[in-house]
Amino acid sequence: MAKASNIANIGGIAAGVFDTALFGNSTPSEYQGVKGGITQGLDTAYDAIQAGVSTLGPVGTIVSAAMAA
Repeated sequence: MAKASNIANIGGIAAGVFDTALFGNSTPSEYQGVKGGITQGLDTAYDAIQAGVSTLGPVGTIVSAAMAA
């Protein structure tokens, strides 16, 4: 189970690197316009849930990595 957790961590890191490489640090276009604040709020909530799930042991780490992908 520890090996699966390590693989999930690496997968999560890779997804983060890919996201940064693809979108950079600029504000996504989804956050612009009338509904941009709602979209950003939902994304922030999703990220917070993902971070919380990652603290639930090896299974939580795997689920967190899947959410990041």
